[in-house]
Amino acid sequence: ATPLDMAAAYTVFANNGTRVQPIMITSLRDAKGNVIENFDTTRKDVLDPRVAYVMTDMMQGVLNFGTAYPVRARGFTAPAAGKTGSSHDAWFAGYTTQLLCIVWVGYDDYSDIRLAGSAAAAPIWAEFMKRAVQLPAYRNSQPFTPPTGVVSVNLDKITNRLATPACPDDYYAAFIAGTEPKILATRAPAAASADSFRGFSAAGRNLPPSRRCLIHRREFRGRLFPRSLRSRLSSRTGPRRSLVFGGACLARETRMRRKILHPTRSSPRRSRILVYG
Repeated sequence: ATPLDMAAAYTVFANNGTRVQPIMITSLRDAKGNVIENFDTTRKDVLDPRVAYVMTDMMQGVLNFGTAYPVRARGFTAPAAGKTGSSHDAWFAGYTTQLLCIVWVGYDDYSDIRLAGSAAAAPIWAEFMKRAVQLPAYRNSQPFTPPTGVVSVNLDKITNRLATPACPDDYYAAFIAGTEPKILATRAPAAASADSFRGFSAAGRNLPPSRRCLIHRREFRGRLFPRSLRSRLSSRTGPRRSLVFGGACLARETRMRRKILHPTRSSPRRSRILVYG
């Protein structure tokens, strides 16, 4: 895909589900300024506006506390959403309520640049957009407005259930009305300190066995984690990995297929840590 193709794709999210075909020329005029021909873009509704807004809400998180946080670190503060991309090349696609910009960094022969989108493309996007939003046409960037049928709920970062006053780390997420979580988050016993939830790999190794088992195995299999994550853990093959939750090593993968180890077992040596939550 070319940057122009990506721009067309992201107009769907930036325009509440309406795809806008980018054009390079808007008007053709003679030496005296007389209009010879005007060109206009085509618009087509291709996505439910509610779905488009939920995607925008998630991509706001990418800028505010995700892989594209370098954009904020460089001083771009306007409401915006975006997504990094890394392969042989580096991408960043982002937009405000008034302007969409795509940045691509790479070689014309598709050689690997060995740089992530957050390191190569996002800084370029940030510097361009900082200057663009100073122009009169793009100065009045507003927060994204949810359409009818979208709700915002406060969730616990660990369980992704509805947050309660007992949840120290929470966040807001948008959902199509009726699809939002309904179950309140439940926390580990009081004996487990908050540090055990934050210092995953270090705290998990230092906790005694009696405090490592913070979540019952049946909750891991059936109710606590999303089906998509459970399926990845049960079917993934490859190097050894550990899933750490609240300082507890709940699963280890050694070319594992549907094998869940006892939750009180400590992490294997030299394992890579996969943290969810």
